Amino acid sequence: MGYKDMDDEAVQKILGILTAAQKKNNHKFDLMSQKFDLLQADMDEKSSRSFDGICNILDHQTNLLDTDKTERPVSAGQVDSHDDQIERITPKTGVNYIYCERLIYI
Repeated sequence: MGYKDMDDEAVQKILGILTAAQKKNNHKFDLMSQKFDLLQADMDEKSSRSFDGICNILDHQTNLLDTDKTERPVSAGQVDSHDDQIERITPKTGVNYIYCERLIYI
């Protein structure tokens, strides 16, 4: 029996089966599409949080460097001032003072 020999009832039956299969496949496709959308949103959120964390770390490191640039000259000035005071005081106390680049020996 060829397709030309089919009656309307057989054609309607086949169309019904194909329509039902198409609806079922469309439903499955919609579910998969929704799952992929949820997965994409989850990945976007995680990558965004990760990127925000990296930005926060970089901001913190930048702030530390800025603070160091500000405080280091102040500390060096205090050390120089202390060194000057020690140089002025040691002759009066009779202590032999020798200055070294890294260490101070008294």
